[in-house]
Amino acid sequence: MPRILSEKENDDLIYCLLELKVAPTSTDTIKDLEVDLVSWKTYILQALKKLHGIIGSAIDVDIVSNKGKKSLIVAHKDDEFKVTSALLTFSPNLNIFGIDEFGTIEITKSTKDVVI
Repeated sequence: MPRILSEKENDDLIYCLLELKVAPTSTDTIKDLEVDLVSWKTYILQALKKLHGIIGSAIDVDIVSNKGKKSLIVAHKDDEFKVTSALLTFSPNLNIFGIDEFGTIEITKSTKDVVI
């Protein structure tokens, strides 16, 4: 069950809407791709560890929701630069979806407010 945050707690958080992008190909697999919570969490942790090392993998990032190739994450505002830089420079391997390509993670929106 989601925890209701007080206004003070909410001021310390940053919400980012992510989208997994894949180079256009002729397969319909990419168009209908469903990225589950475990895959998103794996990509986020891999990105943080790759760019910021063991310290990066300790950054707390929670997934609020996901649908299709999009996911809404939340992190502490002090970690915003580390999280966004790690995600924007990371190229996730899409072999787990049966696609022999690499993708990119795009941050389509970033805000302090929950509503995106």
